[in-house]
Formats: sequence, structure tokens, C-alpha cells
Amino acid sequence: MKKVYFAHSIKDYNTKKEAATLRRLRAHKDWKVICPNTDLGELPGGMRAYLEVVAQCDLVIAMEHKGFVGRRVFCEIYRAFCANKPAFVLRKGKLFEVVTLKENDPNDWETYYGKLITDGIATAL
Repeated sequence: MKKVYFAHSIKDYNTKKEAATLRRLRAHKDWKVICPNTDLGELPGGMRAYLEVVAQCDLVIAMEHKGFVGRRVFCEIYRAFCANKPAFVLRKGKLFEVVTLKENDPNDWETYYGKLITDGIATAL
């Protein structure tokens, strides 16, 4: 069973969007999906603790907020890359592999911090 880290904006926590996405991800019987909001909560050690969880997972699936990611999701994807783990972004119900990260607005840590650049090849979820 693959451990999948679900990286997404805190702005999407406890929303219908988060719940619907989690249902779709958890429908995969060979995935154990780890959601920082519902499965981890507030971890001691701050962001470093979440990045350690990312490193222990097999892959990361991100969800953008308004077409961008905040600094937290940006760092989670970067950590996956550093650990040689694949990262994907969910767009319009399909997965796209993230090939690089691009800083967009380093002053906006919550919403418009970065962009996820993909290979452009969609994989069905």
C-alpha cells in the first residue's frame, strides 16, 4: 500500500472541496492517504514535522488554491523532490506530475506564493 500525502492550503481545510477530494483519493484501495488536517492536526515541531511526514510517504498529491500554492504546500512539494518522491497536482479531476516549482510572490505565503509546473500529461484519478 502506498502512503500518499495530500498537500493543500489551510484555506481549504474543513471545506466541501477538501472532503470531496479526500473521498476521491481514499477511493483508491492501494493508497493510504495522509491528510495533514484530518490525520495529523497540529504537530509539535511546526512545519519541520510535516516535512518529515512528507519524506516518509511514497508520493505527494497537491491541490491548488486559486491556481497557486502557498508557501507550506510549496515546501511540501520541494521536500518530496529532495527525497526523490514523485509529486502530482490534481486539476479538473486529473493528476499531472509536477516537474518543477516556480516562485510567484514570495511575500504572499498563504495563497499566491508559488506555481506548480507540470509535464502536461494527465493521468486519470
